Amino acid sequence: GAAALYMYENTQGQRVTLYIAPQGASQSTAFQFAEKGTTQTFYWTDRELSYAVVGTVPRDVLRRIALASYDQLI
Repeated sequence: GAAALYMYENTQGQRVTLYIAPQGASQSTAFQFAEKGTTQTFYWTDRELSYAVVGTVPRDVLRRIALASYDQLI
């Protein structure tokens, strides 16, 4: 189905991706964290959309990006 994918790359070649897709209604906006190897993800669902911010940057940086994304998208 439909989805949006935004990818950013910094001068060091590190990439951060924001993925947005329709995903059933939810009242919970709690952030979840997942990690596999050097790739980390913060993800959440808000109303009918699911969001994921994925990258290889440090966890605190990725969290700040996820929070800024959330603030801009609500």
